[in-house]
Amino acid sequence: MSRRGPALAQPSRAGSVRPVGPGLLLALLAGRGAWRVAINLSNVGLLAAWGAAVFAGYASAVGRTVVLIPLVSCGVEKAALKLIPRARVARPLLVGAFFAVGCLLALPFLAWAGVAVVWRWSGTAPLQLAVVPLQALLGLNLVLVGLARALGRPRRDPLNFLILAAVLLLLTAMAVSLGLPPLGVVLTELAAVAVLDIALLRALPVAPRFAGLLRRRELVRGLLRTMALIGAYDLAVGASLSLVFVTLGATRFHGESGLLLLVISLWSLLFNGFAYLLRVFQPQLTVALSRAGGVHGRQQALRLARLAVAGVAGWLGLLGAAALLGGGLPTLLRGLPLPLAAALVLLPRLPVLALAGGATWLLENADPGSLRLAATAAAGGLAGVAVLSVMLVPWLGAPGAVLALSGFEVVQVAVLLGGLSGGRRPGAGQPPRSRSAA
Repeated sequence: MSRRGPALAQPSRAGSVRPVGPGLLLALLAGRGAWRVAINLSNVGLLAAWGAAVFAGYASAVGRTVVLIPLVSCGVEKAALKLIPRARVARPLLVGAFFAVGCLLALPFLAWAGVAVVWRWSGTAPLQLAVVPLQALLGLNLVLVGLARALGRPRRDPLNFLILAAVLLLLTAMAVSLGLPPLGVVLTELAAVAVLDIALLRALPVAPRFAGLLRRRELVRGLLRTMALIGAYDLAVGASLSLVFVTLGATRFHGESGLLLLVISLWSLLFNGFAYLLRVFQPQLTVALSRAGGVHGRQQALRLARLAVAGVAGWLGLLGAAALLGGGLPTLLRGLPLPLAAALVLLPRLPVLALAGGATWLLENADPGSLRLAATAAAGGLAGVAVLSVMLVPWLGAPGAVLALSGFEVVQVAVLLGGLSGGRRPGAGQPPRSRSAA
């Protein structure tokens, strides 16, 4: 057994990963882009159909539970894209392990909703009971399309999301023209996602194999460790979004949840587009870094982290200047319509987001020490959002929530720069000692 890990986690001799050509790249981006655009159009249509008060309740339910999507999906999906392209043997075992973990992560939320319905828990709103399993099954959907891409079937990804986009727009049209209520929209979307998940599972080119997983305890532990660390960034981002919705709902500004969802959905169109673009090229990167070693990935990540720190300084300078010219931060942010206040805060963040996200992407696909650093920086970013949410949201409402989210990259890039430029760099230049799949 090699010190670099088990054979199933090693790159094949050919190191063959099908390159992403322009046609495939456009198809992948079109599929995800159509879904994200449909979400934004749907939010506007549902707001017009239901009115601000009803839509605010829907937005609050969706916003509070958005963390379930990355909780179920991202660690599993990203670990599959990292490890399956390196595998020489036992791909069915890896597929079985990833699918089993995705199901186990979704199961508690599905079971909670089912038990609540059966026992008729009076303290839980029916809309919340429907939204929770919907978010969990959307997370499982991302796992399955990730497995399809890792196994060389990438075109199922855009087809899946084009169908989701069409379903969402159809439901919005039904809400506008027929008066379909929020619960009806969520339950119908839930059924559509469940059907898509079953279809994706049946269409996987490598059937999941579960026999023997329990005997490979070291492998399973390594996979779980890798999934937990590589999914930390997306989970922290999702938790940050849910956190600001929960905090906003507990304040006198709770009626602003609908507008906040509109702004966050539009921002997510940019953020998730960039994150997905990085994930498209993850199989190529992970094979390249497995050959070059972790040092090269850390060197590139350090360059990006230094640029990101400069971007944070520039962003804070611009925000401070705008606050001075506008008569102070509270007056400026509360005096502007929320979309304009959000644009003032978020648009200058885009370069920082790209640089910090690129550094994280490199570290996640390098050696185990770099992966731990990326996860630590993500946890620091979440902590920064938590502190700022408590300070800003009760004071400023939805604009405070948008500003609090900006604390994520501020703390994240500080941790990344400290970990990459300090004298202590865990595992620098060394192969992982564990024989796990990580």
